[in-house]
Amino acid sequence: MTSLQIAEITGKTHSNVMRDIRNILEQLEEKHKFNFELMFKITKLGNNAERKDPYYLLTKKDCLLLASGYDANLRAKIINRWEELEENKRELSRKRKKFLLSKM
Repeated sequence: MTSLQIAEITGKTHSNVMRDIRNILEQLEEKHKFNFELMFKITKLGNNAERKDPYYLLTKKDCLLLASGYDANLRAKIINRWEELEENKRELSRKRKKFLLSKM
């Protein structure tokens, strides 16, 4: 999940979600293993110019750490979205397996 998706799910501005992540990263000790991978969304502008907008790619563990600082309703929204993503992944795996078995 991305910080952009977290902002959409929670109704927070993306800049506030980014701030929350930066605060977490400043507080975390090295020994704790979290990813919070910084990425850039590139938008093409006129005259061969482009704009690079930062966002974070978060693992489930990263999302849960971030959500732990939010109120219960926002935490629930993030957790529910992760459950949807995991169920979609399981369903895709079942369909793929069924397809492969039908080709044998």
